[in-house]
Amino acid sequence: MLFFVGILFMLFSSAQLSLSKSESTWNLEAGPVVAVPFQFLHLFNSFGIGVNFAALHPVGDGLSVGARASYSYFVGKKLTGVPGATHYDATNIVNIMAELNYTFDNNVIVGGDLGVGFAIKSGGTGANVAENIFLGYQFSNSAHPVIFALVVNTTHTQKSIGLRGDVRF
Repeated sequence: MLFFVGILFMLFSSAQLSLSKSESTWNLEAGPVVAVPFQFLHLFNSFGIGVNFAALHPVGDGLSVGARASYSYFVGKKLTGVPGATHYDATNIVNIMAELNYTFDNNVIVGGDLGVGFAIKSGGTGANVAENIFLGYQFSNSAHPVIFALVVNTTHTQKSIGLRGDVRF
């Protein structure tokens, strides 16, 4: 994780050198998320739906930094094949993260997020370091492009892979 933070710092520092006055705007993004849990989370939840918001600032050619917040609702599931099986409660995941992404000339976007993630259940709330890694594509160069990204979201025990769709404002 320290390596990831170090890479973020170096990229941000080098991008500051090429900052121009024409890049002084913020881009806002919002859209839905669908996800499938894996590892520990899949034992108790079947799938997730949610929404995410981001505020990103271009700091160089193709490079943007900012913040992203997301909320996902993972549907609880019932254990099958177990006598007296129970139905597990839903899990709510809230992430608040810093983001760094790079858009290539062919509109492919790669990036990562690092911050804090909260798992909220009826039994209590837990907080952990949250990390996202994503690969996406920007479908338009108009004023409001649509961006789709494959996202891997991880905290200590809550892991999912999903598809995020955003509209940039």
